[in-house]
Amino acid sequence: MKKNILAQYEQLITPFITDVNQHCRAHLKQDHALIPIIACITQGVTSSLTELVEQALAAHVQPEILLETVYQLTPVLGQLKVK
Repeated sequence: MKKNILAQYEQLITPFITDVNQHCRAHLKQDHALIPIIACITQGVTSSLTELVEQALAAHVQPEILLETVYQLTPVLGQLKVK
């Protein structure tokens, strides 16, 4: 007998949700502050970057992590423009 689509979905998604809840949530406490920075850089919006970086540092994101995040975005953007 074939499982219905809801049962198949539950079988596939439940392990993923469990893994995220058990292992990834700890990373989101600090790293979530990087998401707006990544969005601003990829969209070319620099007006709020100073404030976002200050917020990330206040959330205990290490400066090295911030720098590495920007470096990793370089291939996406092609070339960074530094003021």
